Amino acid sequence: MKIKSRFLASLGVVAIAAFVWMISALHSQANDNSTHQEVNEKIKHFPTVVCCARTDSEDEVRDNIGKLYEQKISLIEDRTSSGNLMTTFSHWNNALPAFPIARSNLIIQGKVTDARAYLTRDRTNVYSEFSIQVGLIHKNDPIITTYVGDTVVATRRGGRVRFSSGRTVSYVVHGQDMPRKNDEYIFFLEYKENQFTILTAYKLVNRKIHPLDGANAPVASRWRGDEYEGADLAEVLAELDGAIENGGFGQ
Repeated sequence: MKIKSRFLASLGVVAIAAFVWMISALHSQANDNSTHQEVNEKIKHFPTVVCCARTDSEDEVRDNIGKLYEQKISLIEDRTSSGNLMTTFSHWNNALPAFPIARSNLIIQGKVTDARAYLTRDRTNVYSEFSIQVGLIHKNDPIITTYVGDTVVATRRGGRVRFSSGRTVSYVVHGQDMPRKNDEYIFFLEYKENQFTILTAYKLVNRKIHPLDGANAPVASRWRGDEYEGADLAEVLAELDGAIENGGFGQ
């Protein structure tokens, strides 16, 4: 009887352990699903391109712009096994200061008037292109002629791709977000290979600033710009313009 009792007790312990593991696994899965849903909500504003249609009029222009984002690794294809979210990890946030003044050829306040996504010529990557109406200029390199009221076009890695199957896959850089159409930002733009790329930006809402990247990104990461979340616009502009006048090496 003692042996039988011990056996039953052992079975009970195993059953309890299995139950606890199952509850833990279900809880973990629920958290993962919840996190995935939250990310999907945060990337709905990403520009979307239909794969893989291109017009003849786009080819020559897009080939040159897209070269910056070609990866030469793998094609963007409709593979259900890859999921609906593809994240690229890099160490951009370790090297980029909150105000990347030295690297920026153009620093402006502007409103996003258009946002579109494109595939690279070799179909290894997707990038987004933003039209920005310039409202105020903080820094303008002599080699670049930009005036208030002009429209500047800038690009950024990432975007959403819709396949013929109806499935949409989002390509996201860890710690980076995309500007939203009709919103206003302070943009830090680098002129590279005959085009502007977005180093980072700060969204303007009710005279406060909110970092586009870092902790506010769909797939969040820590970044120096996080400390400016909710900062007063006037104080930030005074700090920014002062740093530019003093040589502009960022923070």
